Amino acid sequence: MTKAKVVVDELKCLMDGAASSMQTANGNKEDDNLKLDSFITSSDEEEAPSSELSKPEVTDYAIMMAIIYSMVNQDYTMQVRIVSSLNLKSSSEELETYCQMWSLRPFVDDDKMRKAWSLVPFS
Repeated sequence: MTKAKVVVDELKCLMDGAASSMQTANGNKEDDNLKLDSFITSSDEEEAPSSELSKPEVTDYAIMMAIIYSMVNQDYTMQVRIVSSLNLKSSSEELETYCQMWSLRPFVDDDKMRKAWSLVPFS
């Protein structure tokens, strides 16, 4: 769990750096912060606004980073809760439920992950 926490913290730092870069590039601090906050806290996360025909913009990358961070952070929080709930008296039904939740990764949306990978330029 320690390594997972390090990854979540690194993602947070990267996201903060992206938000800062986006603010600098656009010169519009309040609007950009509102965009990122709405994507992080929204339960109905939307697709990043990039178009298939146009080159992704800085905001597309920053918003996608915020979405990925939110998913990974929620998944990590769930795993911490599962681990802290485990004990020798846990019933087999409870353990099975925890295993299922761990495996399903309900907070990680595969479609959004594929969209994020599509933004990564491969040479």
